[in-house]
Amino acid sequence: MDEMMELMHQLLLGNGILIAGCVYVCAELLKTLLPRMNSTWIPLIGALMGVLLGLIIPDFSVGQGMLVKAISGLCLGWAATGAFESVKCIKSRQRN
Repeated sequence: MDEMMELMHQLLLGNGILIAGCVYVCAELLKTLLPRMNSTWIPLIGALMGVLLGLIIPDFSVGQGMLVKAISGLCLGWAATGAFESVKCIKSRQRN
């Protein structure tokens, strides 16, 4: 149980926020710079970016294996694209 609490602490207060923030900003940039790109690809791109950042950011999931780091990054990337989609829905409702 202590390992789970430590992992949650690292995800929520450590570099996890950094990963989610980076993926969110990159998703917004993709949407802005490539308006013709199909937005259904953004969650997949975000998940892959999360995996990559989870593996290369130092001190992310300290003491955990590469698989745990990759899965954590994947979840954070998807979480960021979920935030991206939420903002998109809010913006579309404001227009109506």
